[in-house]
Amino acid sequence: MQFHPVSDAPEHVDFQRLAPGEPIRVSVPVHFENDGLSPGLKRGGVLNVIRHTVEVYVDPEQIPEQFTANLADLDFNDAVRWQDLQGTANARPAIARNFVVATVAPPTKQTDTVAETTAAAAPVAAPVAAAAPAAAGGARGGAGGGARRG
Repeated sequence: MQFHPVSDAPEHVDFQRLAPGEPIRVSVPVHFENDGLSPGLKRGGVLNVIRHTVEVYVDPEQIPEQFTANLADLDFNDAVRWQDLQGTANARPAIARNFVVATVAPPTKQTDTVAETTAAAAPVAAPVAAAAPAAAGGARGGAGGGARRG
């Protein structure tokens, strides 16, 4: 369906004739459940959703409302794949492999990164600060030292 860019009024519509028994290609949403039971998510992991919808070939009379992904057993670095989805009995995926739908990634620790950055910067800053007064004193001592010797 195409709409006018300013008025948002419909300008063009394409219809598709469905033949009985012939599968069509549709996108079906994926619903994630039991995230509160997942050991990986309980310990601070992050659910990375790769596909919010999955394109499948299915008979028009049997189009599912959604596929369901059960997250209850997922730990860090585990994945939900096509074969793990529930409700796929009458559908064939448009991608001909067992693709990943979502993963559970381990948490990242920003506090360690900040501490490492601070620790790495501190030794560099300290000799520079210590060298600055010595250089200033050396300049005075050099001038004064020349006056004492001569």
